[in-house]
Amino acid sequence: MHTLKLLKLIIYFLVAGELSLFPMQSSAQFIAPAKVPVHIKESFNIQFPGVKLPVWKLVYFGVREIPRYEITFTNENNRWWAQVDTSGKLLEVEKRLYMEDIPSRIVEYMDSNYRYSELTEARKIFLANGNLYFLLLSKGAVKYSLLLREDGSLLVSKSNLAWYITSFALACFVGSIDMDLRPLVSSAPDFFKNSPSLRDEINEQK
Repeated sequence: MHTLKLLKLIIYFLVAGELSLFPMQSSAQFIAPAKVPVHIKESFNIQFPGVKLPVWKLVYFGVREIPRYEITFTNENNRWWAQVDTSGKLLEVEKRLYMEDIPSRIVEYMDSNYRYSELTEARKIFLANGNLYFLLLSKGAVKYSLLLREDGSLLVSKSNLAWYITSFALACFVGSIDMDLRPLVSSAPDFFKNSPSLRDEINEQK
């Protein structure tokens, strides 16, 4: 009996660790440009003058509900994303990449470690302390989320397979477990569509 309870507790912390590695957006909403504070728009326009029709979104991250502004826009005939805090400070800029834009060392890493996976998305992340590359790969039902340095070295890798295994294990015990884990299971992180929040954790670890 004690062994079973211990196993349940281990599973609980495995799931909790799974969630904490990739902080989630607790809420997000699109906002009209007229409702964006003037100093936020001025900060963005200084960095990207002449951008037309940017899409603004107010996003709250993590349990602390940290507010940030996310902007999606077109620049140089490509899709870009920017993140600004409430003071107007530019935190991060991302640019969509095509296969021919990815540095050769990162391509070599993909060929060596994910040869039979398909590249579904690639972004270049411009940070003050160096550029990073965010890749989404898929191999059948298994998906991989990678964050690499410019030299091709891996910073973080994540697979949805680990979450599937943990969720299956939880399903075996959720009926009799002492604590209610169903809300935790239902809030599984969609880190494949939420790359900015993934890098919040990376920046804190540096």
